[in-house]
Formats: sequence, structure tokens, C-alpha cells
Amino acid sequence: KGVTGFLAPEAPKISFVQNRLTIAGLALSTLFFSASFSLSLYGSLHPGETIDYRVEFAPIETSLALGVTACLLTIVAFLVSQQLTEMSGRWYLSRRLWFSLGNVWLYLALSQAMSAGLTEIVYGVALFHQALGMTLAIVATPVWLLLLIGAPVHFILRTHPVFGPAEQRALLLAYVVSLGVILVTNAEVYRLRAKDPATPSALTVNVLVQFVQPLTWPQRW
Repeated sequence: KGVTGFLAPEAPKISFVQNRLTIAGLALSTLFFSASFSLSLYGSLHPGETIDYRVEFAPIETSLALGVTACLLTIVAFLVSQQLTEMSGRWYLSRRLWFSLGNVWLYLALSQAMSAGLTEIVYGVALFHQALGMTLAIVATPVWLLLLIGAPVHFILRTHPVFGPAEQRALLLAYVVSLGVILVTNAEVYRLRAKDPATPSALTVNVLVQFVQPLTWPQRW
């Protein structure tokens, strides 16, 4: 009943879309703020150091770029959903499909906003107290997994009773491809920053590390 009230008979209410557009806008603002904040915080933690920001901030900049891209996809999906009619004979013009795509991308955008915003903070706390920094990282890990996997998968499963086969495949494919891009891109940045060899095993290890990425923040990747 909860699912049908949320998506059926053909589309969510416009108010649902508008609420999530507001959240997407806040996430986008947070991502842009994280860039300047991280640079300022790094300067206060390492006064007088001469660094190459292209190297030091590659993981944060990658999270920012991925997060902004996911945010823009989210906003586009919600705007398209608003413009479509409730009843459509074509599955790819279904308001509920675009609304669902926006939700999935929004969760992924929030995961990257979390990474870009907390990486430097947790590292700074760890410099002051290693155990406290690790505790924060452990606390952040379930939230990270929830945004990256738990919430999107749960949402996709909720749409199953009301979506047609084509809509289900499109939503699942969009999530899998988006998640893969995030994991592989971040993994490659971690590998390059650590100067690991460009081997399938090194990439695989770094991809697996991304599932528990917050645990790497106290050690600064």
C-alpha cells in the first residue's frame, strides 16, 4: 500500500518532486562549499607547507566532481518528471521513472557530498586524537553504506510492484552504472595517489576499499 500510494497509479505527486529538488539544491550547495572549506582547513592543519593541491586534493576534488554531476542529473530528472504527464504510453516518458531516477542519483550525490565534506574534518580530528578520529570514521561508515547502497537498493525494490519490466531494467541499469563509475573513479584516484602499480589486482583492492572509504579518512587515504 505504501508503494502504490507513493508511485501509483502512474506518478508521484508534484509536491514529492519539489521537496526532493530542494534537497538536491542543498546538496549541490554543500558540495561547492566543501571545496573552499577543505582548502582552508588543510592550510590551518599544515601551516607553512608547500604542497601540490592537484595531488593532495585529488580524492576530494574527485568526490566533488562526481557529486556535482550526480546532483545535476538529479535536478534534471526531477525537472523532467515535473513536465511529464501522469499517464504516458511510453515507459521512458513515465513521470514515476524519472522521479525514481532522481531519487537514486540524489542518494549517490549525498554520498559524495559526505565524502568531500568529512574527509578533511575526520583527518583533522585524527591528528589531534587518533582514536577519536577512527571512532568518527567507524560511525560514518554505516551512513556511507546507507547512501551508497542501502537506500538506493531499498528504493529500487520498493518500485518493483508497480514498475513494468522496461522501467525496472532502466532504473537498475542507471544505478549500477552510476555506482560503478563512482567506485572505479575513486579507486583509480586512490591508486594514483598511492603510486600503486596499474594492475587489475590493485584496482580491485581499491574498488573494495571504497565500500568502507570512511575508514581511510583518519590516515588521509
